[in-house]
Amino acid sequence: MKKHYNHFILIAAVLIFSQTANAKSIWWKDRVYNEDFALDSKSCLTNENTMNGWNACLISKGWKLVEGDRISSIIKMCTSKWKTNDKMDWTQYNECNKSNGVDMITSIQVQLPKAIGEYSVFCLKPEFSKIIKIAPCLPRDIKFEHLANQAVITDDEKPIFARWIAERTEIIKKTNQIRRTYGGLVAKRTADYYDNTVEPAFENIRLDVYNKKITWGEYNKGIKEISQNSLKETIRINEEINKYIEKISTENSEKISLIQKNQTEIDSQRNTNTANSNSQNNREAQCQFVRSQEYFKPVGGGFFQSMQNAESAFNNCMAGIPRITTNCTKDAFGQISCVSQ
Repeated sequence: MKKHYNHFILIAAVLIFSQTANAKSIWWKDRVYNEDFALDSKSCLTNENTMNGWNACLISKGWKLVEGDRISSIIKMCTSKWKTNDKMDWTQYNECNKSNGVDMITSIQVQLPKAIGEYSVFCLKPEFSKIIKIAPCLPRDIKFEHLANQAVITDDEKPIFARWIAERTEIIKKTNQIRRTYGGLVAKRTADYYDNTVEPAFENIRLDVYNKKITWGEYNKGIKEISQNSLKETIRINEEINKYIEKISTENSEKISLIQKNQTEIDSQRNTNTANSNSQNNREAQCQFVRSQEYFKPVGGGFFQSMQNAESAFNNCMAGIPRITTNCTKDAFGQISCVSQ
């Protein structure tokens, strides 16, 4: 299941980032789980209220902007190359992506197969063959003859069964610890569910068969039922967490839209302020010119009257009032008389 998660991240990243920048760019981070982008984005959006702040926060968490078409083409190429008849060679698929610069192999994908391999070897150990023949190691191997077995455990089988239980318990503990340490939300929840619910149920039914309270057939039936129920619950956990991540992604998208709207308004106001400032500067330059013109016009009141008229013209100009105009006339004796209004 984990191997599919990065495809979800790619889609989620495109959906969210396409609202904020070039839709051909996406946020990308190697070796992440289904929920990582949504949770990191939510954290950044909680603490940042600007697009620049959100971008910087994501970068600080290891995310980077990459060309989405390139990532998609690599994944598509590797899928086509290593998927046949709806079956994927995951090892080759992951190596193909990695060799092309798209590393989607998470830590749990490295660690968990080791534990699974250890369990497979455990199930084939000759010393446990007598028990495994009666009660298969894997629930999926339980057949009709195992369910129909009316025998109870013998005294010779008890010590073998006890050793089988002890060794299996250690492997399961290790497997769940790997899920809890290296996994994402689904793996961690699954590990808790197995530790707190599934394994105690297995332990109870093993005690019953060990103490001859039930037959091997009843034991096999109980093991199969517990396994089927645990599979259903694991699927439910996965669906629940996916819905949770989808909810967070939707909330993130809505908040990003709001931040963009606010940013647009801020930019618009900033542009308006800049325009007003430029207009004010232009008006002041024009009014300085008006003042100079008025100052140098001849008036009957001499220098002080010229200064007064010039300042009045400047103030009126800045206030948007038509500037003072001065009309001058010369009488028959050559005397100049000016009136400003």
